[in-house]
Amino acid sequence: MITEHTKVKRCDAPVSCLRWARGLVIGLLFAPLAQAQLMLHGDGSHGNGCLINSGTTPVGFTAYLVPATQSEPLYQAEALCDHLPQPGSFSLTVDLYDQALRTTPIVLRLVKETGLGAKEIQSWPAQTYPNGNVIVMAHLDQPGQYALLLDIRKTTASPTPDVRIPFHVGRQGSSYFALTGAVLLLAGAIVWWKRKKSS
Repeated sequence: MITEHTKVKRCDAPVSCLRWARGLVIGLLFAPLAQAQLMLHGDGSHGNGCLINSGTTPVGFTAYLVPATQSEPLYQAEALCDHLPQPGSFSLTVDLYDQALRTTPIVLRLVKETGLGAKEIQSWPAQTYPNGNVIVMAHLDQPGQYALLLDIRKTTASPTPDVRIPFHVGRQGSSYFALTGAVLLLAGAIVWWKRKKSS
């Protein structure tokens, strides 16, 4: 709701319009940097990794980029959540919060999702994870949308997985820049109209 204190100041002169447009551009340029930081560290409410609560049971998910050289231990790598900034080899970790799942067979599948459906990239046969940590290695050589699927209490893959863990690999800026372009065009039109009105 716009109040008297939150109304945008009207451009009464071309100079003020230009300052307003310049401030808008600067804000739009810095917005993706802040968004990238938030995506690298998860949503900020669950520490490292993501809380996945959309399936039949809540689980935790964390991804670690495996360095090309083993000069530094894997545990020193940055914990990633739903956005992996670049293709590469990753250690994918699923935390099983439900104690009953630690003695239950789980089938895992890694798929790449497109507009035409999901293509399986890797799969791991049914097994139990007594310590509650499911750790698999995956090589993601292409940017795009992926998902790690968990089939619980099954010995083979199911068309309807119990848990779907979505994450994106690579840059995620197309929709943002389209919106930015539209806003900049609007700002330019306002400045042009104000200049024409004052002349």
